[in-house]
Parts: sequence; structure tokens; C-alpha cells
Amino acid sequence: MLVFGPRALRTEGSGESAVNLPECELIETVCQWDGAFGQWAVELKPVPDSNHPGAYQLTVQAPEGSGNLLATLTGESMYMGEYPVPLEGRGSGRYEAIFTPPFCSTGDRMRWRLALRASTAPEEIQTPKMVFQGENT
Repeated sequence: MLVFGPRALRTEGSGESAVNLPECELIETVCQWDGAFGQWAVELKPVPDSNHPGAYQLTVQAPEGSGNLLATLTGESMYMGEYPVPLEGRGSGRYEAIFTPPFCSTGDRMRWRLALRASTAPEEIQTPKMVFQGENT
């Protein structure tokens, strides 16, 4: 099991750590870390619904007191601007969104970075580097 800290990645029981924030592959794992206000968790799953081809469900579990959140997508493999992903509050620090990332017309695969912002502050919340590989369907 991987455990993410504010400036270190450690494998539970191994004692190993890195100096920088780790990269977290969102579709492969739930990204968890201790950060502003407490424990955070972010999960991304493909939506297995033919009504939403290429869509993903994003779930954020934020600590109490973190305020309203906004997620943004930025292209890692090619910069295509920033795309807001409005998150809906579900209570008890849980936020959800279903979204379809945009795709570049030059290929059918795009690598994305997901960032979080509090509605009360323009800067990003300190997180692991959360990335995923989107595919044009």
C-alpha cells in the first residue's frame, strides 16, 4: 500500500521516502496524502456508461474546513489550456464530478494533470502530481 505525505512518498512499512512530491497515477490508485487541513484522497474511475463515452468520475475526500473545491485539468503531453472541473459537494468533505476531458485532434491519447484549488484561494492546493492517460473513444 502506498501512503503519500506532503513532501514524501513512502511504502507502508518500508521507511523509504523521496524529497519531492510523488507522481500519482489516478486511474491505477487512490491518491492519498496528509496536507492542508488533514487527510486527503482523490479517486478517478472511467464511467462504464455508454451515455458518457470517454467520461470519468472524480471523487475527492477532503478534510473538514477545506472549503469548496474546484479541480482543473492541464495537458501534460501537450498544453491545451486549463479546463475547470466543477466539483459537487456531497457532505462530510466529499466532492464528486463526472467529466469528459477534451482531446487533441492529432492523436487519440492524451496525458492529463489534475490540480485542486479551494474556492477561497487562487493557488493550487499542495498535492502529489496527479496524472492520468485519457483515450479518445
